[in-house]
Amino acid sequence: MQLVSTEASPAPGLTFASMLAGLSGMLAAALLLVWQPEALLTRWHPAALAAVHLFALGGLMPVMLGALYQFVPVACGLALPRWGGLDWLILLALLAGAFALAGGFLFGGPLWLASAGVLLLGSLLAAGGRLAWSLWQQPLRSEMVAALRRSALGLGGTLALGTL
Repeated sequence: MQLVSTEASPAPGLTFASMLAGLSGMLAAALLLVWQPEALLTRWHPAALAAVHLFALGGLMPVMLGALYQFVPVACGLALPRWGGLDWLILLALLAGAFALAGGFLFGGPLWLASAGVLLLGSLLAAGGRLAWSLWQQPLRSEMVAALRRSALGLGGTLALGTL
């Protein structure tokens, strides 16, 4: 049985920043619904679409990535490549993409939506690629690694569909 190890975990500051970034996305979604409460009348209202995507991509996604950065090294013993400043760039691009997507829904501009697509796809490909690289560099030692490999493939499929 594999013992839990924290040696390969990233710096706690990155995980904490991811949690704070997630809170900012959730707060932005809540403030948007307070600003435009009529968005709650139908799910197709532009503000409702913006709030849902702010919550999911600007709120939940940074938290999930931060948790994943901690979980994979501890539970599987896999060291994620250390990227230093690039980790922060991925987090900023993810947040900027979520806010640009919300802007695209609210203001209807194709430039907003195109920039959101580039930012979101780039940040999620970088984060998912980092995870996939680590998962496929190690021999298949446990069911946990196999499950995470399947999850990485699922993320890739989701990104492909989202890009289309």
